[in-house]
Order: sequence, then C-alpha cells, then structure tokens
Amino acid sequence: MLKDELQEMKNQEEEYVTERKKYPYKITIKEMAEKERYNKLDMESKLFQNILKMICYRAETSFAIALSSDYKKKENEMRALTKSLIKAKANIIPDYKNKTLTIELFSLSNPSG
Repeated sequence: MLKDELQEMKNQEEEYVTERKKYPYKITIKEMAEKERYNKLDMESKLFQNILKMICYRAETSFAIALSSDYKKKENEMRALTKSLIKAKANIIPDYKNKTLTIELFSLSNPSG
C-alpha cells in the first residue's frame, strides 16, 4: 500500500519535471505577462524604503553622538566605529531585577579607540 503511494508520487514527480522542462529557465522582462512585470518599484514601496533608510541613518547618528563623549577621533572614524559596532555580533543579557540590559560585544577585527 505504501509502496503504491510512493510509486504514484514518483510518477507524479516525473510528470511535473517533464512539464517544467517545457518552459525556459530564464525569460526577459518583455516576455513576462503585462500584469506581472516589475520594471520599477511602486512609488509607495520606494518611499517606504527611503523612510527606513532615514530612520537607520538617524539611529546610527544618535549612536555615534552617544559615543562621541568617550571617543575623540574624527567624525568619519566615529561613524565607521558606529557601523562596525552595529554590525558586530553580541550577547544581549537582560537583568530583569535591576532593569538593565548588558550587551557583550565579541571582539572586533580592527582595534579602535
């Protein structure tokens, strides 16, 4: 019984593979159906992406300013350090009792400071 089901599924898979081979692997945009084409981003989508980029930039800037009291190097170096800290792997350790959040950064590839 299970062998029959398995064989039937294998046959169905072969049919699907045969059917799929009838179609090209890649097509050009002009070969796509008109309603499925994606030549440009929708205006709303682009606006949303721009808003996210602005939020990220502002968060990065705020973080860099918070570091600036302890980091007296040039602004571009401070921003580079900020980017590397944001991308760094870390352990996040909440302390619910004292209502604190400790972040342990793994060592960065380039020494800073």
